[in-house]
Amino acid sequence: MALGAQSERSLNIPGEGLKGVYSSQKWVEWYNGKPSSAELNPDLSSVESAVIIGNGNVALDIARILTAPFPTISSTDISPIAAEILSKSKLRTVHIVGRRGPLQMSFTAKEMKELVNMEGVRIAGRKAEIESASQN
Repeated sequence: MALGAQSERSLNIPGEGLKGVYSSQKWVEWYNGKPSSAELNPDLSSVESAVIIGNGNVALDIARILTAPFPTISSTDISPIAAEILSKSKLRTVHIVGRRGPLQMSFTAKEMKELVNMEGVRIAGRKAEIESASQN
């Protein structure tokens, strides 16, 4: 997933055209039910890990959607199609990869706290930086 842009853009990295690689724009449109992204249809029932490239607020939003327990997801206004697919998810690990550290990420402390405090979610990384990012 490429994040931080108003429209899709290529990262020019090997494998970005493979099946199962999505832009953040398409992914967010899909789980929000935008008709033009309905064909996305990711197969989350056969993968155990995902990688999000970028470490801003959209990255955290996507990570929260991917890691939220199904009862939490089903009580939101997420697309029914997305909720059905997410209910079958086998994801156990979500990696967020960015060029900046936790203190320089472009999300709010509130967004980080929501992810850190989510049931079943364990944050790995430099503990002091992660704690600092969730308090600022």
